[in-house]
Amino acid sequence: DARFTLNNDQLVAGALLHDVGKLLEYEKKADGAFVKSPVGKDLRHPFTGTAVALRNGCSSRIAHIIANHAAEGDGTLRSPEAVLVNKADFINFEAIKSFLGMK
Repeated sequence: DARFTLNNDQLVAGALLHDVGKLLEYEKKADGAFVKSPVGKDLRHPFTGTAVALRNGCSSRIAHIIANHAAEGDGTLRSPEAVLVNKADFINFEAIKSFLGMK
């Protein structure tokens, strides 16, 4: 359908940046273990990632993909690009869980 288009630049940027907030959500301890940071205890990575993206000049369309890629975006009207990133992210997550024998 000619009315349905994807913005490939936004899709790629959103896919590359969707987990950027994890850099703030987790911190590495001296023993090498990763734990929730003080910020991560208050905000999950879709929120911090959205703030990082906007603060660094990303468009609101890319920030929308980051904000809505996880469960926090369930029930929202996702852009087509955000839907694709959300589904790809969960396919990856479910495949890893299956490989590790997790439910």
